[in-house]
Amino acid sequence: MASQVPAGNPPSVPDPFGPLQQLVSRIDSESRAQEVIDKARDLNAEERQLLVDVLSTTLNRSKILSKRHAYAWLSLIKIALSARVFAWNRIVKSEHAVKGSLNGPIYRIRISYHYIFLESEEHPYFVSPYTSNVKICDHAQVLTGDQRSLLISDVADGLCYLHQLHIVHGQLNPVRALSVSFPFPAERGGNKQNTIMISNDGRALITDLDATSQEQGSNWSTIRYAAPELLLHDDSRPTKATDAWAFACLGHEVLSGKVPFFQFAGDHIVSAAIAREEKPARPGQEGRGGDPIRDTVWNLLLRCWEYEAEERPKLQEILLHMHAEDNRPKQKLMNRLDPLETSGTIDLKAAKMILKQTLGPHQSSPLKIPEHLRDTVSLLVRDSEALDTTTVAANKLTREDTQILVDLIELVIKDLPHLPFSNLLGKLLQNIMALTYIVPQYYRVNDVGYDSTSLVSENDWAKMYDGKGHKFRVCVVKEQYTPLFVEHMTFWANASHRNLLPFRGVFYEGPTELPRLCLVLPYSENGTLEDYAPTLPQKSRMLLISDVLNGMAYLNDSLCLSIWVTGDTVLISNEGRAIIVSFGIDIAFRQRNESTLWLYNNRFLPSPAINQSGVKCTIWSLGCLSYQVLSRKLPYYQCLDEEVQKKISEGEPLRRPDRSDDEIDEIDDKAWNLITKCCTPNPGKQPDFLQIQAMFTDMEIEEDRRPSLRLTPLTEMQALRSRPEVDFDRAETLLNHIQAELLRKPLSRLIENHTRDVAAAVIELAQDDIHVVVDFLDRALKEILSIAEERNRVLAILCRITSSTFIFPQRFELKRIKHGPRRLINEGRCAAVYQETDPTICLKKMKRTPWIKEVILWAHSSHPNVLPFLGVILEGQKDSLQPCLVSPFMKNGNLRDYAARFPQKSRLPLISDVVDGLHYLHNLGVVHGDLKGENVLISDEGRGLIADFGTSHINTVSAATGSLSSTTLRFSAPETVLGNEKPTKQFDIWSLGCLFYAVRPLSLIRTTHPHGSSPTGTFAKIPILPVSIIVMAALARKELPKRPGLTDDEGEDEDEFDWDDDIEQDYDAINDQAWSLIMECCSPEPEDRPNIVGVQELVVDMKICDDRPAFKAVPSAEILKLRVDPKINLTRVEELFDQVQDIYEILGNGLNTVALLTES
Repeated sequence: MASQVPAGNPPSVPDPFGPLQQLVSRIDSESRAQEVIDKARDLNAEERQLLVDVLSTTLNRSKILSKRHAYAWLSLIKIALSARVFAWNRIVKSEHAVKGSLNGPIYRIRISYHYIFLESEEHPYFVSPYTSNVKICDHAQVLTGDQRSLLISDVADGLCYLHQLHIVHGQLNPVRALSVSFPFPAERGGNKQNTIMISNDGRALITDLDATSQEQGSNWSTIRYAAPELLLHDDSRPTKATDAWAFACLGHEVLSGKVPFFQFAGDHIVSAAIAREEKPARPGQEGRGGDPIRDTVWNLLLRCWEYEAEERPKLQEILLHMHAEDNRPKQKLMNRLDPLETSGTIDLKAAKMILKQTLGPHQSSPLKIPEHLRDTVSLLVRDSEALDTTTVAANKLTREDTQILVDLIELVIKDLPHLPFSNLLGKLLQNIMALTYIVPQYYRVNDVGYDSTSLVSENDWAKMYDGKGHKFRVCVVKEQYTPLFVEHMTFWANASHRNLLPFRGVFYEGPTELPRLCLVLPYSENGTLEDYAPTLPQKSRMLLISDVLNGMAYLNDSLCLSIWVTGDTVLISNEGRAIIVSFGIDIAFRQRNESTLWLYNNRFLPSPAINQSGVKCTIWSLGCLSYQVLSRKLPYYQCLDEEVQKKISEGEPLRRPDRSDDEIDEIDDKAWNLITKCCTPNPGKQPDFLQIQAMFTDMEIEEDRRPSLRLTPLTEMQALRSRPEVDFDRAETLLNHIQAELLRKPLSRLIENHTRDVAAAVIELAQDDIHVVVDFLDRALKEILSIAEERNRVLAILCRITSSTFIFPQRFELKRIKHGPRRLINEGRCAAVYQETDPTICLKKMKRTPWIKEVILWAHSSHPNVLPFLGVILEGQKDSLQPCLVSPFMKNGNLRDYAARFPQKSRLPLISDVVDGLHYLHNLGVVHGDLKGENVLISDEGRGLIADFGTSHINTVSAATGSLSSTTLRFSAPETVLGNEKPTKQFDIWSLGCLFYAVRPLSLIRTTHPHGSSPTGTFAKIPILPVSIIVMAALARKELPKRPGLTDDEGEDEDEFDWDDDIEQDYDAINDQAWSLIMECCSPEPEDRPNIVGVQELVVDMKICDDRPAFKAVPSAEILKLRVDPKINLTRVEELFDQVQDIYEILGNGLNTVALLTES
């Protein structure tokens, strides 16, 4: 465990500085610290000196240090620097110093604490323990491997302590150049400073703490010890993660005797290697020099060298893995030096006044959850079905987002007067915690440790240790039982009664993936009720039973929680009061193993045959516990463990003690009456808690003279828990995401209906409501729906709504984009294409009206082989807006022009690109409908991107959204010519075969047709005539393309129109495998063509060689930041879904009526 500040006075001794420590604990944030610093400027010199003294003294007396103390330190340092004063308790007498002569006046003082030595007003000196001037790496050379490991463990322990205080060293390496300017004049010898020194007893000490800082506060160190983020980013600052990297580098050098990255000679080469994500070479391996490092340690170092900072382990975790037997002499505690006589005479009253003056009036936590977020949280758990859905959705969040969510829920819960077990919000927090092991930050106790050598007890579920600093216990839960302890923690943390075990907080240790849960528990010297009660007179024991009764009544009345108690689930506080241990935590205190525990429990429980309710079971156990406490014998003590439940089932009552047994105490009539009524086999005759409490008032119970309950832990322990600042904006985003998940079922039920009728029902809504529905459907496609059939149906509905209403999702619109001169690239009857002022952006200005469907389909297609959709710009006046579709500009042009410039081998990978892109579209249920060379653009890396969704549609849409005229005839399948049908996936496969054919020739082929027209397209063997009757005739006869290079005398029938007479024989031959692929795609009958998966397999079999550069994200991604981010009222969405369902049913009934009338 990490080091902690040594404890001072025992907690039981009243501390006159307690009120001051409580005031100082209010400096709990950076803004609060700055407020104190600012107000200190208005104080006079004497008041500033007093403020510095009281801050220094209270911090020095702290037994446990936390992040809050770091803020108080920040105040102390800034105020002292500004006033140029020191705290008197840090100034020592000059008689302790012996002047040396090393590069100026050096004062050597053998102490273990850092002080300020004041020789004169002008010349203060920093004073530290006197150590030998041995450097850690020099010292390590004469040590064995295990002894070197101890030095690294020392460094890890010290660095872990600094990190607990949220202090980053930032300069960890054996030797660094001095570059820190001191706040006061002080002479330092030489120009090198050792950051790790060796003490006289052979321990490593972290020094040069003037280089340390709060996180992100100092400059980085030498290149060989610098983490990647420090080398690659000019504005990066040291963090705890960079300290972990530097620690691993130090471990490498100390353990092996070789500097990190010793495989590289120059620092500039090291810098380049780190940028390439290389790690230091392992010494003693593969012929390398240096002492070997054992596997476990090397693996730990490798984790510290993870390129991403967040993947490196924390120092506390590193320390847990640094196991080595320590045979060094026991560390000696140095004597403190006597401070000046003026110190230690702080006027407590004046100090309290000055703290209040600088801190201002105490204000409660500013964290107040916005009302609309509170309402949304309530909606998430409105019933058990919503609770289950919310739990599943929350379990999909990242750890960071889950932390925000649980902190938000905890904030909502804290305002409830009670948190009964029936509360669904409490169950939600409980479920999330049990699934993720993430607890609210308010539950966490910061910077608390335990002594791993002081094991108090151990059972099958947990280990109990003494804590460090204050008197408290730490229960370390065994990993497999963590869910048992987390399950009811929410209710435990929100329960408050003097006869319940108080919740003090938790912390985790170990790896993030499988952390160990540690519970902070009060320290009790009196043990359990079954051990403590026999030491008291019987009348005194009645007070303990009364305590248990009060605690059980609170749990039942306020929390709706029925528990049963036994003699070892009740602790005795230091004041002699009974404290119930519940909420699943009781198993940590049980001294019986799992196999014998339930036999013991059976003595306190009714038989299952009695079939009592929870409350009745609770009262039964209270009667049995009263029997145990008053008689000093277990219930049914005369029976063996295995016989107890049978005896209870047979109706055998408890045996009343008599004088015949000296080892058992008699029970008077009133107490026996209480016990027998609680343990009656007839549940209807059991008393309730009010009746039991009334029976107690009639008993002879001695006056309660026990000491008043002392609140534990002390103020300092309480300061280790604080409510974090919650990012409410991010929390709102998460709640919206989860609320959207709740709408999945209503949406699924809605889209089970015919898509055309659902769209018609939505169109009946008011325009603003249509906007809400359209935005939500767009979001559902983007974030919620994953099942292909559901996506297809929602996409079809969205296309119908937008095509009919011209309302498109607000998310698509680009705002604040800069306009300028544009370069026209191409223009057709439907649109004109421009290159924007920004050369990486392309605009497609639409001329025809039905452009929205293209936007919807394109926007919801995201694949490396589909041209990215960046957004929509609306130009012109409000009543005549003209849309411009925005995409990245592809300087390599389209496939038709690009392929002709390269040899066949380089063109083949483009075939694979188009197939992969079409496979993605078909999986979405999207039919492209116009696949040709002009509609495949080429990225900067030479990869094919499918573009132009103007004729595309969803496979589930029944009404034709395209026509033959909007497709390209020479790439059209025969069925569209013969039946003027809407393109299908089989149509795309035919077009794909034609595209393969077009890509194969080496250059464009010109041919002359009988009617004198000349083709102008890319197709080499099919005549390229605009809507030519000849082409249509060929398609009607289901003729296939002729294989290039094949002559008539090789078996081919003569061309009826002699199309090939004038063809220039300038093309590549197509091999058998490729020709077979084309012929399968161009089968005359649609059902004979392979689906896209089959085509993909055939392309893979071609073993196409692809040596193009790796895929990169397309340019212009920054423009996505200009998109509108609409806030959707999801509560309104749910209401609108109900309305749409009603409208759908009305419309459906109307259609049925019309049909019946028509038939009649």
